[in-house]
Amino acid sequence: MVLSPPTQVTNRCKDLLDARIFCCIPKSGYVGVGHVIGEARPFNDATVVVDAQVQRLADLPLKGKYYWGTDPEKDMAEYVVPIRWERTRPQGEAVWE
Repeated sequence: MVLSPPTQVTNRCKDLLDARIFCCIPKSGYVGVGHVIGEARPFNDATVVVDAQVQRLADLPLKGKYYWGTDPEKDMAEYVVPIRWERTRPQGEAVWE
C-alpha cells in the first residue's frame, strides 16, 4: 500500500491499523487478503524477514520496477505497511470474487 504525501501518512496510520486489505494483480485477479498489523514506514526504512534474517526491503532483488523516492518529504515517496496475510494463492489461481 502506498501513501503520499507524507503529511497524510501520519494521519492515516491510525486508520490503517487492523484494516482489511486485498491484493490484486492486474489482469489476473485477487491473490491475497489480510490485515494491517503496524504503522506505515518509508520504503527505504522498511524491513522484512527473509530466511530468519531481518533485511531492508530496498536491498532485496525485487521483481518489477519500483520508484520509492529517497526523500520522505516529497510527494513521490512510497510507504510500506506490514500485513498479516490470512489467505494467499498463486497468481495462476487468482480469483475475481
